[in-house]
Amino acid sequence: MPSSKPSTLQPEDRSTVVPEEDHTLTFEVTHAGGAELNDFSFTWDGNCQATWSLDISESTPDLSPASSAPIYGSVTWLNGRDLVFSYYSYDCDFDGCDRIEGAAPSRRDGAIDKALADPRTWAELGHALITAIYSEQMMPVAE
Repeated sequence: MPSSKPSTLQPEDRSTVVPEEDHTLTFEVTHAGGAELNDFSFTWDGNCQATWSLDISESTPDLSPASSAPIYGSVTWLNGRDLVFSYYSYDCDFDGCDRIEGAAPSRRDGAIDKALADPRTWAELGHALITAIYSEQMMPVAE
């Protein structure tokens, strides 16, 4: 089963996340063929929604132009608890939507605005999305 984990945030990934600005974090995705770096790019609306994309990172060794097959989507956490997201890929010819219970951005002291300004929060959110999509699309359940 494919898995992903946020790689160590690079210095350029450590800046504060600002609403309505584009941000990119890099993840390592491991699957049967090995590991590769993927870029998770997103724009947060300042409330409880973001648009995002995922594609192989240009930092991946031996990258060919044909390696790019971006996945695009949107995510929201209107109830403050669950992530609800949609996604599509023109190159891989799939789309879908799903919910991840209990994965909404949060902070123990309730300061959600501080949590959303922290790139680590977005690394966790991206990790949850990547894992859910790869589990559904790349490793279908055998019947």
